[in-house]
Amino acid sequence: MPRGLIYAFQSKPGAVRGRHYHKRKSEWFCVLRGKIRVTLKDTTTGEISEHELNGQTATYKLFVPPGFTHTFTTIGPEDSIVVAYVNETFDPKDPDTFPDTI
Repeated sequence: MPRGLIYAFQSKPGAVRGRHYHKRKSEWFCVLRGKIRVTLKDTTTGEISEHELNGQTATYKLFVPPGFTHTFTTIGPEDSIVVAYVNETFDPKDPDTFPDTI
């Protein structure tokens, strides 16, 4: 089985996280609590899409392939809690994380 990394984060209402992309890594995100807006940008075409994920009524997940800038904004009145899986472990010598803006 390929090695990967599972992590979680909690964000306050209005908090913005991410604003980066990966050249190799794929990530899966699952909202457990709260409401977030995920903004994705295809770094090849510049195309932008937005997705609202609400963990209050159901657990939603989102796949982000390599080459897509991803930004998360907590838009609900409560903290958001998100669990993520990335398909490779973190290497501080080669983090494969590139800042970008949307």
